[in-house]
Amino acid sequence: MKHIVLAALVAAAGVGAASAQGYADLSNSTRLQVLQLVPSADLSGLSASQVLKLENLFDSSEELKAGSNPAGKVQTILRAQ
Repeated sequence: MKHIVLAALVAAAGVGAASAQGYADLSNSTRLQVLQLVPSADLSGLSASQVLKLENLFDSSEELKAGSNPAGKVQTILRAQ
């Protein structure tokens, strides 16, 4: 029982540290889509805002239509801090 409680505390501390840094993770499908459009994209250390914008971009079929330059939009989001 002590091991379970200790493991839960360690896991909670790790989540708190990641949240304090402001980093967030993309869904696997969005990560793959980003890398298809911008193969050299650095997806480490994304802010919560960047993750939200990328997720929303790929949720919107309107944003991904031909001529809307989704690769350019991805690069703009990744450059934003």
